[in-house]
Amino acid sequence: MLYLILSSGSLRISMYTLSALWRSLGLLFPALKAATHGLKQMKTAGSKGTCAVAIVLYLMPSCLEGQQHHRTPVYRDFVNDVLVPVIVTDRRGSIVSGLGPTVFSVLDNNVTQRLLSINEEEQSVSIGIILDISGSMTPILSDAKSVVRNFLQFSNIGDQVFLYGVSTRLDKIASWTVSTEGVTARLALTDARGSTALLDAIHDGLDAMRTATHRRKALLIVSDGMDNHSRYSMHEVTAYLRESDTQLFAIAADQRAAFDKAIPTEEKHQGLIQLEALADSSGGFSVVARNQREMEAAAQRINNAIRSEYLLSYAPQHFADDGKWHSIRVRLHEHGLRAHARRGYFAQ
Repeated sequence: MLYLILSSGSLRISMYTLSALWRSLGLLFPALKAATHGLKQMKTAGSKGTCAVAIVLYLMPSCLEGQQHHRTPVYRDFVNDVLVPVIVTDRRGSIVSGLGPTVFSVLDNNVTQRLLSINEEEQSVSIGIILDISGSMTPILSDAKSVVRNFLQFSNIGDQVFLYGVSTRLDKIASWTVSTEGVTARLALTDARGSTALLDAIHDGLDAMRTATHRRKALLIVSDGMDNHSRYSMHEVTAYLRESDTQLFAIAADQRAAFDKAIPTEEKHQGLIQLEALADSSGGFSVVARNQREMEAAAQRINNAIRSEYLLSYAPQHFADDGKWHSIRVRLHEHGLRAHARRGYFAQ
C-alpha cells in the first residue's frame, strides 16, 4: 500500500512506508515514480482533491509540524469508499462472528448507504497497552500484571505492541516491538506508586498510535479509572480520540467495595463511567471486573473482539471533500445483537 498524507493543501509521502515498499516491492518503482510525479503536479496546481492512481490508497491526514492534533484518518479503498470496522456482541457480551450481509446497514449523516462489501478476516494488529501503576492500584496490581502478561500471550506473529505504565507521570515500559517476551520481562519490574494521570496517558497513547505499522489499531487500558493528576480534560481526550483511527478498550477494575471513604469511592465510580464513554465513542468497549477471574475473562473477550471484526465498505452518497464531520450509525437487523463502531469521520 502507498500511504498518502493529506493536510491543509500540502501533500506528503510517508518515508517510512516508501522505504518499506522499496525494500519489499522493488518492482513497483515505475508506479511509485509516476505517483510521485503526479503528486508534485497536484502540489504545484494547489489541488486538494484525490488522485486516481493504480495503487490502493490509504488516505489519512497529517499533523503539520507544530500542530497538536490531527484529523480522523478515513480508511478508503480507491477514491471515496469508506471502510468501517464493526464488532458485534450478543446480550451476554460475547463476540458474534459469521453474520451475513443482510444483517448490516450503515447510515452516513442519517442517510442509508449501499454496502459494497462486508469482510470478516483476522489481521495483524498494533496494540498499545496502558497499565495503571498508581498507588490506588496497589491492592490489585499483581492481578493486573498477570492479566497483561496473559493478554500478551494472545498476540499473533506480526502483531506489534507497546506497554506504558501510568502513575504521576507516564512510564514508557516498552515502546513499539514485536517481542512480547521483552515486554513481559520489563512488566515484572513495575510497582505501584504515586498519583494517577490517566487521561494524559491515554492522550500519549493515541500519539504513539500515529506511528503504528498496521491498519487495525487498538488501545487497551487496565485501570480502576481514578484520575487525580491529568493536565488534559475528559473533553479534550474525547475530542482527540474522535480524531483518531484507534479503537479503545478498557478493563475497568472496580475496587469500590475495598474503600470506606465516600470521596475515593465516588472518584473511582466516575472514572469507570469515563472509561466506558471513551471506549464506546471509539468503537470499542469497557468491561468492569471485580476480581482477577473477571479481569482474565475481560482480557480474553477484548482479544477476541480485536481479532473478529467485520469490515464494511460503502461509497457515501453526495460525498464532499470539505473536512466536515460525518456521523456513522451501524444497524443490525437481528434481534439481541449490538454493533460497536466509531461514531463518524471527517470528510477529507
